[in-house]
Amino acid sequence: YLVILAGGLMVSLRWGIVGIAGAMLIARFVEWVLYEGIVRQEFGFTWRQLVSASSCGLGYGIAVALAIAGVGVLGQCVPVVILLGLQITAGAVVLGSLILLRPPSRLVPMVSKVLESLPSLKHHWLLSRWQLVDAK
Repeated sequence: YLVILAGGLMVSLRWGIVGIAGAMLIARFVEWVLYEGIVRQEFGFTWRQLVSASSCGLGYGIAVALAIAGVGVLGQCVPVVILLGLQITAGAVVLGSLILLRPPSRLVPMVSKVLESLPSLKHHWLLSRWQLVDAK
Protein backbone atom coordinates (compact mmCIF):
# COMPACT_ATOMS: atom_id res chain seq x y z
CA TYR A 1 0.00 0.00 0.00
CA LEU A 2 2.72 2.48 0.97
CA VAL A 3 4.73 1.68 -2.16
CA ILE A 4 1.65 2.27 -4.33
CA LEU A 5 0.85 5.48 -2.45
CA ALA A 6 4.40 6.85 -2.66
CA GLY A 7 4.79 5.88 -6.31
CA GLY A 8 1.39 7.28 -7.19
CA LEU A 9 2.17 10.55 -5.46
CA MET A 10 5.47 10.92 -7.29
CA VAL A 11 3.87 10.21 -10.68
CA SER A 12 0.82 12.40 -10.04
CA LEU A 13 2.62 15.54 -8.83
CA ARG A 14 2.54 17.11 -12.28
CA TRP A 15 -1.29 17.21 -12.13
CA GLY A 16 -1.29 19.10 -8.84
CA ILE A 17 -3.87 18.50 -6.13
CA VAL A 18 -6.17 16.56 -8.48
CA GLY A 19 -3.36 14.14 -9.31
CA ILE A 20 -2.49 13.70 -5.65
CA ALA A 21 -6.14 13.06 -4.77
CA GLY A 22 -6.36 10.51 -7.60
CA ALA A 23 -3.22 8.72 -6.44
CA MET A 24 -4.54 8.57 -2.89
CA LEU A 25 -7.89 7.24 -4.11
CA ILE A 26 -6.23 4.48 -6.14
CA ALA A 27 -3.92 3.54 -3.25
CA ARG A 28 -6.84 3.48 -0.83
CA PHE A 29 -8.84 1.25 -3.18
CA VAL A 30 -5.92 -1.18 -3.41
CA GLU A 31 -5.64 -1.17 0.38
CA TRP A 32 -9.40 -1.86 0.69
CA VAL A 33 -9.17 -4.81 -1.73
CA LEU A 34 -6.22 -6.25 0.21
CA TYR A 35 -7.95 -5.90 3.60
CA GLU A 36 -11.21 -7.31 2.27
CA GLY A 37 -9.28 -10.27 0.87
CA ILE A 38 -7.87 -10.98 4.33
CA VAL A 39 -11.32 -10.69 5.93
CA ARG A 40 -12.79 -12.94 3.23
CA GLN A 41 -10.19 -15.63 3.85
CA GLU A 42 -10.35 -15.38 7.63
CA PHE A 43 -14.14 -15.47 8.04
CA GLY A 44 -15.33 -17.15 4.84
CA PHE A 45 -17.34 -14.27 3.41
CA THR A 46 -17.87 -13.89 -0.32
CA TRP A 47 -16.87 -10.77 -2.24
CA ARG A 48 -20.57 -10.08 -2.83
CA GLN A 49 -21.26 -10.10 0.94
CA LEU A 50 -18.30 -7.79 1.60
CA VAL A 51 -19.29 -5.25 -1.06
CA SER A 52 -22.93 -5.38 0.04
CA ALA A 53 -21.96 -4.78 3.66
CA SER A 54 -19.64 -1.93 2.69
CA SER A 55 -22.37 -0.27 0.66
CA CYS A 56 -24.47 0.11 3.82
CA GLY A 57 -22.08 2.83 4.88
CA LEU A 58 -23.04 4.98 1.91
CA GLY A 59 -26.43 5.87 3.38
CA TYR A 60 -24.89 6.50 6.78
CA GLY A 61 -22.23 8.69 5.18
CA ILE A 62 -24.91 10.75 3.44
CA ALA A 63 -26.77 11.20 6.74
CA VAL A 64 -23.59 12.34 8.49
CA ALA A 65 -22.71 14.70 5.63
CA LEU A 66 -26.19 16.26 5.78
CA ALA A 67 -25.89 16.76 9.55
CA ILE A 68 -22.47 18.38 9.19
CA ALA A 69 -23.64 20.58 6.31
CA GLY A 70 -26.75 21.57 8.25
CA VAL A 71 -24.70 22.68 11.22
CA GLY A 72 -22.39 24.57 8.85
CA VAL A 73 -25.30 26.45 7.27
CA LEU A 74 -26.99 27.21 10.59
CA GLY A 75 -23.79 28.21 12.35
CA GLN A 76 -22.34 30.74 9.93
CA CYS A 77 -22.17 33.43 12.62
CA VAL A 78 -20.27 31.20 15.06
CA PRO A 79 -16.45 31.33 15.31
CA VAL A 80 -14.76 28.71 13.12
CA VAL A 81 -13.33 26.66 16.00
CA ILE A 82 -16.73 26.37 17.70
CA LEU A 83 -18.38 25.58 14.36
CA LEU A 84 -15.88 22.77 13.76
CA GLY A 85 -16.61 21.34 17.21
CA LEU A 86 -20.35 21.50 16.56
CA GLN A 87 -19.97 19.80 13.20
CA ILE A 88 -17.84 17.02 14.68
CA THR A 89 -20.39 16.53 17.45
CA ALA A 90 -23.33 16.47 15.03
CA GLY A 91 -21.63 13.92 12.79
CA ALA A 92 -20.68 11.70 15.73
CA VAL A 93 -24.18 11.83 17.22
CA VAL A 94 -25.86 10.99 13.92
CA LEU A 95 -23.46 8.15 13.10
CA GLY A 96 -23.53 6.72 16.63
CA SER A 97 -27.32 6.87 16.75
CA LEU A 98 -27.69 5.14 13.40
CA ILE A 99 -25.22 2.39 14.23
CA LEU A 100 -26.60 1.65 17.69
CA LEU A 101 -30.32 2.15 17.03
CA ARG A 102 -30.55 0.90 13.46
CA PRO A 103 -27.66 -1.39 12.53
CA PRO A 104 -27.59 -2.17 8.81
CA SER A 105 -29.30 -5.52 8.18
CA ARG A 106 -26.70 -6.72 5.66
CA LEU A 107 -23.87 -5.94 8.06
CA VAL A 108 -25.30 -7.43 11.27
CA PRO A 109 -24.63 -11.11 10.51
CA MET A 110 -21.10 -10.35 9.39
CA VAL A 111 -20.24 -8.21 12.41
CA SER A 112 -21.80 -10.78 14.73
CA LYS A 113 -19.64 -13.53 13.20
CA VAL A 114 -16.49 -11.42 13.56
CA LEU A 115 -17.28 -10.35 17.14
CA GLU A 116 -18.15 -13.90 18.19
CA SER A 117 -14.70 -15.02 17.06
CA LEU A 118 -13.08 -12.65 19.57
CA PRO A 119 -12.97 -14.36 22.99
CA SER A 120 -12.84 -11.10 24.94
CA LEU A 121 -16.18 -9.98 23.43
CA LYS A 122 -18.22 -13.16 23.92
CA HIS A 123 -20.53 -11.48 26.45
CA HIS A 124 -20.12 -7.83 25.51
CA TRP A 125 -23.28 -5.68 25.60
CA LEU A 126 -22.74 -4.49 22.02
CA LEU A 127 -22.73 -8.03 20.69
CA SER A 128 -25.95 -8.86 22.50
CA ARG A 129 -27.57 -5.68 21.13
CA TRP A 130 -26.64 -6.60 17.56
CA GLN A 131 -27.88 -10.18 18.04
CA LEU A 132 -31.24 -8.87 19.30
CA VAL A 133 -31.56 -6.65 16.25
CA ASP A 134 -30.55 -9.52 13.99
CA ALA A 135 -33.26 -11.76 15.48
CA LYS A 136 -36.05 -9.25 14.77
